[in-house]
Amino acid sequence: MNVGPNLSKIASIIADASRGKMLALLMNLDGMPATELAAIAGVTPQTASSHLSKMLSVGLIKLTKQGRHKYYSIASDEVADTLEKLAFLAPAPVAQTTAESVELRVIKMGRTCYGHLAGKIGVALYDRFIEQGLIKRHHEEILLTKKGEEFFADLGIEVEPLRTLRRKFACPCLDWTERKHHLAGALGKALADHMFQEKWIRRVRDSRAIVLTEAGKKIVAQKFAVDLT
Repeated sequence: MNVGPNLSKIASIIADASRGKMLALLMNLDGMPATELAAIAGVTPQTASSHLSKMLSVGLIKLTKQGRHKYYSIASDEVADTLEKLAFLAPAPVAQTTAESVELRVIKMGRTCYGHLAGKIGVALYDRFIEQGLIKRHHEEILLTKKGEEFFADLGIEVEPLRTLRRKFACPCLDWTERKHHLAGALGKALADHMFQEKWIRRVRDSRAIVLTEAGKKIVAQKFAVDLT
């Protein structure tokens, strides 16, 4: 009698290339409609609907309704963390065209990972926060120091409300392109949200990639003391 988890079922759903691309797109945390996912994944709306139903059935994604509109997103922190770890285990992507080479370079530089910052930008900020004594790692948890609380408060990020959320307050997330950790959890998301709000970073259309704006480059160099040149 086999009483273990049915890993083959979940693996077969993730293994499909189109579904994998949809999941990668949904790692930007923002809900997306089926039509948009279909267009970006290069499949018909009917095929996209079938893919989404399968992913819903195993709890990989969730569906949110707003009036007549339906938006799909990653189901939870745990699913996002699992997908990022699988990406870490997967062979490194190899660009076949100039366009793919450019896209890969942008993705490696910066992207969102379930709402927080990943890639070279995310890893550099995490490393700097550790070096400056703003955060410290304790097993699989990130602790915010007194100095760190003052730093984030100075940025305009209220820390205490983040501790009451269902999402983990702060934790390390293994970055699949950099092979190092970046900052995840509610604190990591609050930082990314703040940087979007201040227009220090912006999204690349139809991608989870993000880039630093001119203002962002100055802030990262001056306030965060991070050199990304």
